Amino acid sequence: MQGTVTKSEVISEQTNPDNQVYQLPHTIVSTELRPELKGSYGSRVRTVLRPRLVLEESFRQGTMPDYEQRANKNKIFVNEAHITIDHSPALQSTTGLQNFQWGPAELASPSNPLFRELGLDKSYSYETRGKALVRINYSPHPQFSVITIVEPVQNGEERPAWDRHFQQRGLIKTELSDSTQTNYLGLVVTASRNDRAQFGAYAHYELFIGFSSYMDFSSRQGSAVYFANFDEQGASFRQNRQQLTRWETSLVAGLRYVAENGWDYRLEAMRDDNAWTLDDRLSARSVLALAPTRANLQLYLQPGSLLPGQKFIYSSLRIPNWGPRDSLSLSLRTLHSEADHTARGFASLDSFIGNHFVMSAGMTSSWGRLNGELTQAYRWSSFLFGSWSW
Repeated sequence: MQGTVTKSEVISEQTNPDNQVYQLPHTIVSTELRPELKGSYGSRVRTVLRPRLVLEESFRQGTMPDYEQRANKNKIFVNEAHITIDHSPALQSTTGLQNFQWGPAELASPSNPLFRELGLDKSYSYETRGKALVRINYSPHPQFSVITIVEPVQNGEERPAWDRHFQQRGLIKTELSDSTQTNYLGLVVTASRNDRAQFGAYAHYELFIGFSSYMDFSSRQGSAVYFANFDEQGASFRQNRQQLTRWETSLVAGLRYVAENGWDYRLEAMRDDNAWTLDDRLSARSVLALAPTRANLQLYLQPGSLLPGQKFIYSSLRIPNWGPRDSLSLSLRTLHSEADHTARGFASLDSFIGNHFVMSAGMTSSWGRLNGELTQAYRWSSFLFGSWSW
């Protein structure tokens, strides 16, 4: 069981004066129950079930007549529920709701089209929502694997506006590593029912002990991102670059150093051809000015790219195992836009008491000119988190 209290300050942007458009909460109180049930049948079959109960209450301030000052958002769902079968030492299958990620980068994994969470947003309590997948792992050699994944149905989660219509898709991922599993190269090919194929790759190479370089990228023809569109029907957002033949690439490249004392440093750079330029962002604000609908607002905030712009620098530092009984861990992360020089930072302090209780406190803050790539929604947000497990 865990509980979180979040307090935030909403930015008064041109697109969100007095929080009248976004209607974002300034305080959120949530309680979650996260049981985990595991079973096995013989030595070849294993099952996992992770149901979830979420009780959430949020508070808002605003002057609009239909402004919801207080809202409850309670839900029960199953985050993961899957069965794994070992058909042979080299062949394994997993079917059901599951979370499967890869790639060496912390900020994002462009080669993974299934799970697009950003490292900057992850706190101690963060949990990735499982998806309905059929996954087959074939590893004829310890240093080589081929994984086939199919997503035949959606998982029941409310879908974002940029991905409103579910598409069946599948991918094949191959990975080759050295004998130490330290250096590796992966290739990914993804196909969707009504979209073009996407090609990706990721790699990690240790330059010397504790210091490594890595990359993760994807490429496809055209872009599935929503852009501003103006025609006789009015202003809107559309996927009007899907049919382009130009190859659009999303790339993360990084360096990592893990010192002998456990301090973990990362520096990553990201370039995303699919995302908006500053001119695209200006056009997008014009759409909201002419047609401030709920759908247009959702697409303005999340048009479908990994980040809200094309060029970013990400850095992080983790300091584990310090303080009384080595019970503290400090995490510092920053994301800087090379286009408009706005930035966002995240700091958290995690601690454990005994074997069952965990506490975490943190804060996210944005700075730079208003209406920038990283100065949207909240100026700052802080949280206090506690978890009890048994």
